Amino acid sequence: MGDAGKFALLHALSGEAPVRMVALSSGREEGQDMGFDVDVTNTSLRADVKLRLEAVRQDILHVDVDDPDAARIALERVLADDVGAVVACLGNRQPSMARWCGPATEALVGAMTATGVSRLVLLSSFGLPGEKIRGFFAIRLLWKTMLRTILRGVRRDLVRLEAAVTSSDIDYLLVRPVGLTPESPPKGTWTIIRSANEKPLAGISISKSDVGAFMLQEAQNPTLHRETVVIGPSPDSS
Repeated sequence: MGDAGKFALLHALSGEAPVRMVALSSGREEGQDMGFDVDVTNTSLRADVKLRLEAVRQDILHVDVDDPDAARIALERVLADDVGAVVACLGNRQPSMARWCGPATEALVGAMTATGVSRLVLLSSFGLPGEKIRGFFAIRLLWKTMLRTILRGVRRDLVRLEAAVTSSDIDYLLVRPVGLTPESPPKGTWTIIRSANEKPLAGISISKSDVGAFMLQEAQNPTLHRETVVIGPSPDSS
């Protein structure tokens, strides 16, 4: 369970709508530990997240993605239980992480198609093909170069993740965050970039909590349909 996903879950639990909680991982490479710790420098926030997630541990379904067909069937059972939308924070660009985001997304899309659940808000990554953003040229170039060289496996996995949804008929929103740094505090605000003609972002980092909040908001009250956006800090939060 990625950090942005943990925060999205906590935001959801603070609301009134019922929540079905699923943690995807590779049992072969990562084991069964769902990992409720978050990489943030605010120690009180870190402790609060872990405490609140531990309180709902028994309600979280663990799905092993090593068998894609079994994962799809398990997800179908969850989605068939009156689910209206899905927030999935599968995308990660950390080279140390197991690369199963693409196959897991394919299983999720298959389960959504089979059960008729149409709305998916999915975390992806900054720096992939088709980026619609201005400014920060040096950083963008560096990251794209890394994805094409030393992080080629990461890039392949993330491209496969995005292709799984863009080639489907579901109502998706792909969310590409700029840097999700441990130091960035939650602000409750953000900027969404949909076109290269828009003004550059105010900064290159945003809190994981704010990304999770935006994704949940778009799942519950959709405004962006079948498109890919970049999310970054708002001018007053940089």
